[in-house]
Amino acid sequence: MEEGHVSDDTEIAEWMSGNICRCGAYANIRSAIRQVRDGGAREGGR
Repeated sequence: MEEGHVSDDTEIAEWMSGNICRCGAYANIRSAIRQVRDGGAREGGR
C-alpha cells in the first residue's frame, strides 16, 4: 500500500494473483486491504 498499488479491487486481485490459498479467505483478505487502505484500521488491529 505504501507503494500505491491498491487503488481498486481489480488491482488488489492482480497483486494477490500469485498467491494460492485453498481456504477461501480471499474475500476477507481483500476486505481487510480495503479497510486499511481507506484508513479504517490502525496498527495492532485496534
